[in-house]
Amino acid sequence: MMENRYMTQKAMFLEREESKKHRILIIIFLILLLLLLVLIIFGVRTGDLVDNNNPYNPGGNLDPTPTVSPTTSPSPSISPTTSPDPIDPTPTTDPTTSPKPTTSPTTSPKPTGTDKPGSDIVKFYYSDTTGVGNGISIINAVPTDDSVGKLLVGDRNYFDFYITSTTVKRPISYNIIATKSDGSTLDENSVKVYLTKVSGMNEIEIANCYNGNKVKTYGEYGNVDYGFVAGKSLYKETIAANTKNYKSSYRLRIWVNDTAINWENKDFSLKINVYAVEE
Repeated sequence: MMENRYMTQKAMFLEREESKKHRILIIIFLILLLLLLVLIIFGVRTGDLVDNNNPYNPGGNLDPTPTVSPTTSPSPSISPTTSPDPIDPTPTTDPTTSPKPTTSPTTSPKPTGTDKPGSDIVKFYYSDTTGVGNGISIINAVPTDDSVGKLLVGDRNYFDFYITSTTVKRPISYNIIATKSDGSTLDENSVKVYLTKVSGMNEIEIANCYNGNKVKTYGEYGNVDYGFVAGKSLYKETIAANTKNYKSSYRLRIWVNDTAINWENKDFSLKINVYAVEE
């Protein structure tokens, strides 16, 4: 009788121990499962953050919108105004330089220019938002008087660009060169080319753009040929030695000469380049 009671108590004890082990295993399993869920949730959130801040991811937050707006100029029919839009001289990408100006840029904005020995550098910045590249064009426009053409404003009526420089060892001169595109059908003397300096809300006239009291046509500007780039010299400026953070902004407009003939259904395009030389 005593032996049976002992066996019963032992069985109950073993059953309680086994039940205790099962509970411990269940608790461990639940803890591991909870940790796994936490890791999965944390990993997904971390991946989302990386994707959203990765500019090379199509779903990232990179803003490719350029700040400078050179555009194509259609038929000039805008009334004159004295408050042209100011240029925004802030580049949207880190500047890069090339040993000589390019005539067929495809990126926006894109600096081009000439690097000199040491720290002497000249850079030319522009933005391509219409596919024209570093220039401006008029298509099927009508003859326009200088008083109207000089004040054309708004999108697609002018081309803005700016030049930056640092000089250390020597002064550097740069030449702003306009080159007619091969496909242009308007006569060179039927197109007025007008360049101004931009300072805030103001535009400063450049004397070289005038022949007497009239804005020069493309054909009236002096020829220049540097071998890899040739065209018309619109403006030349010298930057003194030991100049830091030089910056000069420009605005270019073109329109059909009010004395032009045979101008119907024709077009004209210009490309702008900047060539720098040591003084």
